[in-house]
Amino acid sequence: MRTSLAAVCCVASLASASDEWTQYYFPAASAGPNASAELLLVDTTDMTPEEVLAIHSLQGVAAQTKPWLFTANTPDGQAGWSLWAGELELYWNVTFRTESSFANVMKEAIAANLANSFVEVTMGTDSVGVGLMQCALRAQTSSPCVVCADTACDTLTQLQYTSAGDSTKATYEAFYAATPLTSFRQRVSILQKPATWPSLADYAAFCRCPVYFVPSFSPVPSMVAEILKYTSAEGKGAVTLGYGPDEFYTVSALSERGNGLLASDWALNLATMTNYGMGAVPQFSRRHVQPKPSAVPGTSAKSQQHAQQQADDDNRHVIAFVMTDGDNLQWLDNTFATSPQWYGCPRRGAVPVGWTLSVSSRDVAAPIYHYLQRVKTQNDTFVGSVSGDTYTYIDEMPDKWASIFMNESASNLEADGMAVVNVMGSTTDLATAAAAAAPYFGAGMQYVLYYPYSGYCDLDGNNMYVSTPEYQGWLLGARYCLWQGQQSVSELIGLLNSEAMDPESSAGYSVIPVHVWSHTYDDIVSVVDGLDTTRTRVVSMDEYAQLINRAKPDIYQDEPPRE
Repeated sequence: MRTSLAAVCCVASLASASDEWTQYYFPAASAGPNASAELLLVDTTDMTPEEVLAIHSLQGVAAQTKPWLFTANTPDGQAGWSLWAGELELYWNVTFRTESSFANVMKEAIAANLANSFVEVTMGTDSVGVGLMQCALRAQTSSPCVVCADTACDTLTQLQYTSAGDSTKATYEAFYAATPLTSFRQRVSILQKPATWPSLADYAAFCRCPVYFVPSFSPVPSMVAEILKYTSAEGKGAVTLGYGPDEFYTVSALSERGNGLLASDWALNLATMTNYGMGAVPQFSRRHVQPKPSAVPGTSAKSQQHAQQQADDDNRHVIAFVMTDGDNLQWLDNTFATSPQWYGCPRRGAVPVGWTLSVSSRDVAAPIYHYLQRVKTQNDTFVGSVSGDTYTYIDEMPDKWASIFMNESASNLEADGMAVVNVMGSTTDLATAAAAAAPYFGAGMQYVLYYPYSGYCDLDGNNMYVSTPEYQGWLLGARYCLWQGQQSVSELIGLLNSEAMDPESSAGYSVIPVHVWSHTYDDIVSVVDGLDTTRTRVVSMDEYAQLINRAKPDIYQDEPPRE
């Protein structure tokens, strides 16, 4: 059975900071059959930033009890909101009524007693985060509030003015000093740049968790330590949503404290989607999805030849392509499934591709997860990313929390039918990485695809089979990267066509991470079209792992495991 990450009700009592945590949780309110059957679809395209902030804070406050609205803003036609709304209609039986007038939305909210006061803030400052926390904590009172700037909430009664203070840190310190620690949900926190609001504002108002700003003047470890002191055991066994000023230093500082990052700084509608869990779709099962056929219009003869021959030849060089950044929830939420560069490519299904995917998306944004699984083709494979439930560097986590994290993640990966987990760490040493991944092997995850942050291909295609009396497993390394500044399409074709044809050695296998910000799905097809099908075969990441495992005895002789 899958361990739900949406198992803690917003009105439930909060455990003390000294509790021992053995599971990872995200908050939920009315997940399942109690969720709203009707949502107000609010088009914010023509609203001011101040009005949009008020709408998102209202969305989060309402979602603590029952989701009330869903937002749409698609000036470029790329945002994924329409797909997720469609999933809610088709599989959660939600109906929508639309509204684009800010004044009408607020009037209706007042009439429904969803808002009758406001906290005034200054856009683009840390006061926004403090205002969202104030309204989140007041959501269960007789005076529910929304966050407003300038004149956006003239129709409401001012509750309290929150100024920016003398410095960004001063405003937060004053708020936290006056607020009991137990008022907050202590296993989730938010780290957000002031200029990024109102994105993620709905979740901040919903979550009732500590929110902190991203300062430009503070070292990252100090910033992380500051926010985590308001969570359980200073962050151990918790998750941070949003993003930091520097990816590596932020994730490193979180990992060292047993925490993980869920990149979501530009995410929208999470407060609403969290309320609609997969339990409301009883016939949906990851393992019972019938993938769409892989025959795609425009698929080249060369791509089809790879698919036809790969079952016949066992000695060709084995290749698997894996897209990066699937742990990035705000990307999944916005353009991942709509852009022709990625999952929205009309040619998707032409060749086998591994798509990294955060297992947390199932619980934080079930409509997104449901859609991605539902429309996959036989050539689409999901790889757990990165490094499981949340983005961490597994070799930097304290042993206790690394074990808890990987055991919990393995349970969720297995329930979701993901055979391979993509993890990341700071080490480039194969043995050190294998040792860090040991809890995954012990939890039954047999295949761990490891990327050093310094360079996803720094393991040069080397693999390690680990075998002890307690567990066995494979640590897999990438060989080349389809990445701007590393290998181009033409360079990669030449390299792969000259690689060894030796299934009994790691030299006969290549994982290719595809950098999604510099390359596209069509680039993968172009590489495949340029490959010599008499020398190479392209397979899914799952089949790649199985092929290596099948040749294990011979590889074992070349590369003895280090126990």
